[in-house]
Amino acid sequence: PEPRQFTPEKFFGIFNKSIDAFKDLEIVASTMSECVISSTSSPEKGKTYKHS
Repeated sequence: PEPRQFTPEKFFGIFNKSIDAFKDLEIVASTMSECVISSTSSPEKGKTYKHS
């Protein structure tokens, strides 16, 4: 078997794909945390629901 089957081109192709995937994950995680913060950062709503 040839030792240089895994070329730098292949490596960087996979590497760039994984970077794009991580960027997508970051976007999803940040939007999810924003939604959580916006839903929990209104204590008035929580109080009215608890008292009713």
